[in-house]
Amino acid sequence: MKKLKLSSIDLSQPKVFGHLERLIDESTNRMALQSIDISDTSLRPKQLVRLSELIRDNAFVTNLNIGKNNIHPKLYSSLQPENSQNIENPSANLPQIEKEDQTLEPKSKKEEEEKSDEDVFCTNMAEFIRHNKHLVHINLSKMNLAEHLIVIQEAVAKSHSLLCIHLSNNFVSEQLKFEFKQMTALISKDANTLLQQ
Repeated sequence: MKKLKLSSIDLSQPKVFGHLERLIDESTNRMALQSIDISDTSLRPKQLVRLSELIRDNAFVTNLNIGKNNIHPKLYSSLQPENSQNIENPSANLPQIEKEDQTLEPKSKKEEEEKSDEDVFCTNMAEFIRHNKHLVHINLSKMNLAEHLIVIQEAVAKSHSLLCIHLSNNFVSEQLKFEFKQMTALISKDANTLLQQ
């Protein structure tokens, strides 16, 4: 098996995700999997973290597409069809979330030490990019990773194989956009970072 393409399927059900988890784990161990496309499959934040753990040490996947899977825990629940009036425009939900966050009580030391799903996911993705010498394209678009993407900057800068990283609709700052574009320019004249909002 060389390719795994499961676009536009709901993989969030525990039993279904269990099969996907086993499939990727077994394929990774056999070093046979080259392309993974599980974009727009309604994976939950914790499932995305688990997926990132499974592929973190994979050195053979050349194309990875997990875009359109929302990792932000508050946005994930608010963007589900049964809960959302704004599914076509997720950015409309962002100001409300920021406002809510400002009213929360200060985090305890234990809570501060605990990493968010976004941080863990991006840390694992950084390891994946750093470890994988064959990765050509990675799509993390429409995941609402925002400034958590800063975690993978160094790995992207040091990659010798990566030609395209797709990060559009992650609500990143203009500064972070600029830094990613600078990095890909250093990697290769053909490298490309797609960061349009």
